[in-house]
Parts: sequence; structure tokens; C-alpha cells
Amino acid sequence: DTQKAAIGAIYQERFGVAPEAVSFAPGRVNLLGEHTDYNDGFVLPMALRDLGVAVAIGKSDRIGEIDIWSETLSERARRDVAEADADGWSGYVLGCARAVARDRLASCGIKIALATSVPLGAGLSSSAALEVATLRALSSLFAFGLTPDAIAKTAKTVENDFVGLPCGIMDQFASSVGEPGTALFLDTKTMAYEAAPELAGYRFVVIESGVRHSLTNSGYAERVDECKSACGALGVSS
Repeated sequence: DTQKAAIGAIYQERFGVAPEAVSFAPGRVNLLGEHTDYNDGFVLPMALRDLGVAVAIGKSDRIGEIDIWSETLSERARRDVAEADADGWSGYVLGCARAVARDRLASCGIKIALATSVPLGAGLSSSAALEVATLRALSSLFAFGLTPDAIAKTAKTVENDFVGLPCGIMDQFASSVGEPGTALFLDTKTMAYEAAPELAGYRFVVIESGVRHSLTNSGYAERVDECKSACGALGVSS
């Protein structure tokens, strides 16, 4: 609530009006499941309690325009919903808008302010949190009524088909469906999930290594291709 209130105030300061909707989505830490989510395997992520992305949104009269302010980067980006260029941080927002609100942006534009408390490039899924928070904001603004499951699946589609990263669904699912501070067991083949029992007397601590990474430049797509090649050689689907 604190981060949602803060981004609402930033939106009002930046655009001169109050936002029409605000949202928040947490980052995640992965306890089990590296490279198994796109292989129909099991994963066990945990949504983070206080680290995530906050988004404030409202309509504008500039048809088709997506006017985005990143408080974290102190950068502004203006994109058109007809664009197909996913480059840069604003590409995630553009992809989400194209996925669910392209028809609505034929008669209006949108203004967005966002801020993240997730360290960028630290392996805590800041991009998935941005996608989920943006889709939540769009769903609220246009009364789409998107369910958490639908938001996770749409966010994965944005990542795969627009951003161009062939990831599985673990990150988006953990951010959209997971409860902060509770591990989520997910079977990525059946999409069945349940909250994992809490471990009494234990807590998880995430330590920042200081090493930065980008999945789009890390060899991740190569690992996906290698897994597909192995499946082909073995005659199995996953």
C-alpha cells in the first residue's frame, strides 16, 4: 500500500492529475526450478514481501500514445501502440498494452508512472513484476477483470512473443498468483499449483551478489534451444 500510494503521488506530480488506477506486483526468488519451467517440470518460487513494481495509470486524449515515466530511471518514454519495437525498458509496458488494450487505445491514450524496489538485473524477476503490475493496472483501468492466472499467461506471452525471450511461466506466475512470503509449488505441465507449507523456525534471506545479468544476453535462449534439441534426439516432448 505504501508503494502504491507513493507511485500515485508521483503520477499526480508528473502528469498534473490523479491516476485512475494503481497496482503493485512483487518480484520473486527461486527456491527450485532453474530451467525446468519451460521443460514441463516442477518449480518452487516465492513472491517477495516488500520488493516489487508499482504502477499508476490514467487515460489521455492522445489516441494510441503510451506516455511512460520511470521514477526509478528518471526517464520518460513515449510509445505508440502500433509500434512493434520491444527495445528498452518501455518495451515491456508497450507489449502489455498491445496484448490486452490495443482496441481500447484506438479511442484514447494512456499515461503511466512506474517505480521498482526490485534491484534491476539481480535475478529477482523485475521484468516479470513490471509485466504483471502493468497488466493489473490496465485491467483495472479498462475493467477487463483479468484473473491472476490470465495475467500470468498474458505476461509470459508478452515476454515470449514481443520481448523475444523464450522463458517459461515461473516468474510471471509467481508474481501474479503467489502470495508474498509464501512458496508456491507449480507443475508447469498441468499448471496445477498450491502453496507450500511454511517451514516453522526458518526464514529465507536473499543476498545481493553485486553481479548484474540480462536474460536476453545471458545464453538463456541457447539453453532453451539445447533442451529442445535434446528432446528431439530422445524422442520425448519434454
